[in-house]
Amino acid sequence: MKKFLLLGAAVLGLSSMASAQDLDANVTRPTVNDGHTYEADAETGITCKSKWVIDRIHDVDKFLNLPFVKEAGTKARSAVVDTENSKIYIGYSKPVVVDSVSNDYAHLVVFDLESGAYEGEIALTCDGVPVSGLLCANQVGIDDAGNLWFAGMYSDVSVKPAQIYVVTDIATGACKNVGQWALPAEESGAGGRCDYWDVVGDITGETSNAVCMAAVGATTSGEKCCLYRWELAQGETEWVANEDDFAGYVSYYDGLDTYPADQATWGSSSATVRIVAEEGHVGSMFYVDGFTTCPSLYLSSLSLAESFASAPDLAPAVGCNGVNEFVLGEVPFIVYAEAQYNVSPGCRINVCQLGEGMTFEGMRKYWSLPEAGLGEVSDGGTRIHNIDVTVVDDENGKQGAYIFSYKNFNGLALYCVAEDGFNDKFEEGVGVEGIEVEEVEGEAVYYNLQGVKVANPENGLFIKKAGNNASKVLVK
Repeated sequence: MKKFLLLGAAVLGLSSMASAQDLDANVTRPTVNDGHTYEADAETGITCKSKWVIDRIHDVDKFLNLPFVKEAGTKARSAVVDTENSKIYIGYSKPVVVDSVSNDYAHLVVFDLESGAYEGEIALTCDGVPVSGLLCANQVGIDDAGNLWFAGMYSDVSVKPAQIYVVTDIATGACKNVGQWALPAEESGAGGRCDYWDVVGDITGETSNAVCMAAVGATTSGEKCCLYRWELAQGETEWVANEDDFAGYVSYYDGLDTYPADQATWGSSSATVRIVAEEGHVGSMFYVDGFTTCPSLYLSSLSLAESFASAPDLAPAVGCNGVNEFVLGEVPFIVYAEAQYNVSPGCRINVCQLGEGMTFEGMRKYWSLPEAGLGEVSDGGTRIHNIDVTVVDDENGKQGAYIFSYKNFNGLALYCVAEDGFNDKFEEGVGVEGIEVEEVEGEAVYYNLQGVKVANPENGLFIKKAGNNASKVLVK
């Protein structure tokens, strides 16, 4: 990544990073995979492998003892994979009390991509001042130019424009403000809360143009589906809402087709947009996944291009949010949140091959990940199921996709979905395959579905852990 410095050994000495001596033994022990064997697809030969998992099902002690989970786990909501530097960053709006007043301060939680090892937190500053405000690091991403960026939640961008930050020095947490997303004055009636954003292109405008979009969970008037779109021309610094080329760019849109049909709003505050990657970063296609709708693909004319109406048997539960797509070789995939924590197994993602012409019709499911889910514990709200995908080529031209699944307050997991013969460059580290975990044969520990250890389980569903194996059991 060209725009920020590598995480080197020196960063471990920063006060914002946690040293191994400061951590619970559960946090510093090796990370394990999910223990399930995913069969290769018989038609394509594409494989799936669990790299590692830290969650309420497979490693509940480790997950619950992660410092950010113990402090305020519901305020760490989105994540991004950096394969170039072998890191994973989680955006964390950390509550801090200063002079008896509590406020959120922007942090990055850092994990090692290869091993899943927790490395600590980095406090983010702009011009030497901590970045703060309610849910100020709610969204984190890496753009097409390699910029690590973050933005906050904004309850009404017609009142307070969203601020955009790029991390310029990961070792110190130094950032710069690269603009703001604001509504034109004439569109103030379309104001509403946005929690999550998506960006294509160069968010700084230095090497290319950029497009940002967001879906409003509910407008101030509570009526009609509403989308925001801003564009940044290369060489410019001001983001502009483009009304000429995008119907309904920052306004209510009456008559928008949805799945399920006839939804008046996206619902709730966690509606998401995922812009499809295209040459020129034009953003002419995008998925919207709202609380009241399933992931659906739209064109810039706001016409509905694809939806689960063509594959109803694979449709996710309404009320969960998270979608992405990728291509391996010539095989197109969609990956999406199956359900939240109100089902069993909870908080899984489905990996499906799209039909001919990358359509939903003829879609078929390969796997649900993890097979046993990440957890079934409510975080007290409707949060995004973060699904980040990075596709890489090996030295032989084979492709692999690193899929990072992160569900706030339930867990995080990394998978490698790849063409047959792909050389996984992250294969040899600890925490991948073949890790040795001390087991006591015959000794089992039980937890309820909230992750609380139970000495004498009876009359219910429990998580049973024996050594490196975890499973759900019904105890009568």
